[in-house]
Amino acid sequence: WDPPKVILDEYHRVMAELGEEGKGPLALPARSPGEVPSVAEVLDEFMNWLSAQPHKAERTVGWYRKFLQSFLDSLDDQLLPADRVSPCHVTAWLSLHPGWTTGRRGAIVAVQRAFNYSAKEGLLKACGLSSPLSGMEKPPQGRREQLVSAEELSEILRFVKDGEFRDLVEAAWATGARPHELFTVEGSYVDWRNARWVFPVKLSKGKRVQRVVYLSEKMVEMTRRIVDA
Repeated sequence: WDPPKVILDEYHRVMAELGEEGKGPLALPARSPGEVPSVAEVLDEFMNWLSAQPHKAERTVGWYRKFLQSFLDSLDDQLLPADRVSPCHVTAWLSLHPGWTTGRRGAIVAVQRAFNYSAKEGLLKACGLSSPLSGMEKPPQGRREQLVSAEELSEILRFVKDGEFRDLVEAAWATGARPHELFTVEGSYVDWRNARWVFPVKLSKGKRVQRVVYLSEKMVEMTRRIVDA
């Protein structure tokens, strides 16, 4: 699509008003030494740091980005000085998402961690080098206690016609493995002697120790069938 010249001219005019062309509307104004950073700068600094960590999975970075962008969008002033943020801003944000039942704790953790990072980096001197959200209470961590019985599994499988999807459902039930693990496991991860899957550290949650999934006889048979296919 080749836009008319009048549209291009208006685009360049708006970009010029926003600042240096090419940075786009999210470019933040320069901050003088000692000046309190804005909320947008605090979140941006944290995301830049998090994205540069080699041990952080892309899905983890995306998880933080989702919550932090949502929090920023909820503010009337995205350039609000960080020392003026209080737990009431987070509470007002959460009230906009009543469907976040089990996700409320995670949302608070994401925002708190961004401010904690800035405090440790010395960016919040106006706050006494502490996060203005450090004392905010979080709901307790929920526990998943609902288990699928063998009878319920059989009922589910009655409606599964695709063979590969059936393997996926049965493997999820038999191993308790995370969905990401079921989609990334490879034949080279199989320890046949000890009947288990051993994931590389870089693909294991936490990136510190290898994730190990032990297999029943039925799962060993399924694994061998899929590897030999």
